[in-house]
Amino acid sequence: MSLWAVTFLEYWKRTSSILSHRWDCSEFEEIEERPRPEFTALAPMTVRNPVTGAEEPYFPETQRLSRTLTGNMVIILMIAIVLIFLIAIILYRTILSIIIYRSQNAFFIFSAGRIASLTGSMLNLLVILLLSRLYTYLAQILTRWEMHRTQTKYEDAFILKVFIFQFVNFYSSPVYIAFFKGRFVGYPGNYNTLLGIRNEDCGASGCLSELAQELLVIMVGKQVISNIQEFVLPKLKTWWHRRKLKPAPSQEVIDEPDSKPELSPWEANYQLLVCEGLFDEYLEMSESLCLLLVNSHLNCFKLVYVLCHLAFLIAFTSDFLPRLFYRYITGSMRGYVNFTLSAAPANFTQRHMTCRYRGLRDDKGQPTQDYYNLLAIRLSFVIIFEHVVLLIGRIIDWMVPDIPEEVEIKIKREHYMAKEALAENQVSFL
Repeated sequence: MSLWAVTFLEYWKRTSSILSHRWDCSEFEEIEERPRPEFTALAPMTVRNPVTGAEEPYFPETQRLSRTLTGNMVIILMIAIVLIFLIAIILYRTILSIIIYRSQNAFFIFSAGRIASLTGSMLNLLVILLLSRLYTYLAQILTRWEMHRTQTKYEDAFILKVFIFQFVNFYSSPVYIAFFKGRFVGYPGNYNTLLGIRNEDCGASGCLSELAQELLVIMVGKQVISNIQEFVLPKLKTWWHRRKLKPAPSQEVIDEPDSKPELSPWEANYQLLVCEGLFDEYLEMSESLCLLLVNSHLNCFKLVYVLCHLAFLIAFTSDFLPRLFYRYITGSMRGYVNFTLSAAPANFTQRHMTCRYRGLRDDKGQPTQDYYNLLAIRLSFVIIFEHVVLLIGRIIDWMVPDIPEEVEIKIKREHYMAKEALAENQVSFL
């Protein structure tokens, strides 16, 4: 997936450079883009542009920096609120499971974990949608308050704010289930607790089924609600808008009921809804690709983040490396299940019964040497996986230039012709 994303983005950069040259907007953002009308109206002062020599509205950088820092603090606060809701949903699932286990119904007792997980996923989806709507409105206010000069800078700041929050908002619960749930449970006789309640543990088959359920509820539920907003709500708004604009019947219409008044094109267009843009669609695509397609380019920091994510996913959430390690030290897979189980301390069991649990610990609950060996193997796999994919990505980047050769020649030719024209113009004035 990482290599496909790198290849796709390299070819997209080539296409972007071709279109920029064809439409003559290669240096539009740096040279030709004008200030936003809102910035022009609210700027407290004007200064002379050193390039054009004209007076332009100006907002002091120190004030913008203070406002940007304030906006970043608001982002951190909203992310903290998301994590608080995540902890609340974790406690909700745990408490609901305890309540169901204490009931007398055998069916509910058997399905306690599934019921708690499903209702928790639906509650999490509701919280996600509410916080998403609230923060999008808040991000618009903060971005306007920061007073960005051009429309491009305004959109970049707004997209960055919304994307960071939406990524944490939508993926905090799946990341918790994939990487953290069941990792801090403890062992029999020494269980870890959160606010006095025992930490959640995965089922006998692991957390993969619960992770799939969480992603299914979030993705399908979000898509259903998005389809309702995109198809049903516009129909209702159009009907209500036309109903409000429907004129009262005149005497001519009453006398001739079959005749319909003809509307001019601008009157017909006024009945249409306001175009809300494609920001939500682009944001949904960027969320689905998880930072890979957030911009038209992929820098090394984003690629390293994604590669680390994939490497940790393979190393710490699957049995791939433990199986290879056991096969290496024993030569076969016989007894692998017993290898992954540990015996509970003697003071925890009663009547000389043996309690086995998943983990690599000794009779006292301390990690064994195999635990540390496997941990070192997992960390080594993360480093090797990351560097191998990064190396292949650099090779793809080197093999596919960002600007095609013919476009680069045309750009150099245009710069040369511009210099020649400027030189001839200067000679004619001498």
